[in-house]
Amino acid sequence: MKEESINNLFEKLKDVRLEQKILNDKYEKVFDIFKEDNKKLINYKNGVNSVISEHESTLREYMSKLYLSSGIKKTKCGVGVRLINKIEYSDDDALNWAKQHDMALNLDKRAFEKIAKTINISFVKTTEVVQPTIPKIEV
Repeated sequence: MKEESINNLFEKLKDVRLEQKILNDKYEKVFDIFKEDNKKLINYKNGVNSVISEHESTLREYMSKLYLSSGIKKTKCGVGVRLINKIEYSDDDALNWAKQHDMALNLDKRAFEKIAKTINISFVKTTEVVQPTIPKIEV
């Protein structure tokens, strides 16, 4: 590879970066105009999204409480809970365990967690976590 080739490629890169900057500036100007022209629509959309988030959060909270008080996992409308096993451990302990079992030089968290869910490892704490689910709403 000659220095001249590198210089030529560098000049091409500079040209393309300049073009990118010009396009980004144009895009920002057009997008700013769009946002200004559609301010009401954008605010309304953001408000609806906020209401949806609040309703989903409340549904999850209520479903968790219903499950914990009654054991009901799914309602008639499809809102339910999924029980997942959450494991907690120190990365150092997990890495040491993996090395002792000839499994790793570095900790592969995904592989370790898969194993930790199936066998008893003294330093791993497993707790069952209630995870509320909301069915997809077709509109």
